[in-house]
Amino acid sequence: AEYMGDQLPMLSHARFFSTAANKHFLLFYTYVPNMLERRTPIRPSHLSYAKQHKQNGLFLMGGAYDDVSGATIVLKANTRAEAEEFAKKDPYVVSGLVTKYEIREWNVVPIE
Repeated sequence: AEYMGDQLPMLSHARFFSTAANKHFLLFYTYVPNMLERRTPIRPSHLSYAKQHKQNGLFLMGGAYDDVSGATIVLKANTRAEAEEFAKKDPYVVSGLVTKYEIREWNVVPIE
């Protein structure tokens, strides 16, 4: 990867720093075999769900692994229960496309 130097976007570290009232969680999904084919009818609902939670600040980013065996999602929540609720209601989980998931609290350290 090429170093971009000053071309990198500047982000407010306060937005990303984990505090007691605003923690980061990593949500790890394991997908069913043949996910690319099987997700087609559910994907619009899944993406809409993520977009809704991006707008309310819970969902920060996410995406599938290159081999499409699973995905990682970064959430910013007040409690682990909020992250759990997000996972349980995700259309991919509800439809059975996610065979298991794991939630890990992530301690984000800003680099100044």
